[in-house]
Amino acid sequence: MGTVYEAIQLRLNRRVAVKLMVPELAANPEALARFRREVEITSQLAHPNVIHLVDFGTAPSGQPYLVLEYLE
Repeated sequence: MGTVYEAIQLRLNRRVAVKLMVPELAANPEALARFRREVEITSQLAHPNVIHLVDFGTAPSGQPYLVLEYLE
């Protein structure tokens, strides 16, 4: 559904994981709805064993993305 990249959150100088939706799926309404549900659900979870959602948005290419805490 997407590709995950290691990145640096510049304002806080910390490593994060960026999940970028595959371009072909970004045009699919069903896949886009699934991605949005993932954002909604992940943002509501607070547990030591669940990755923390840092941010989300849409890249200039039109691809939705999630920014998550980075785990080794």
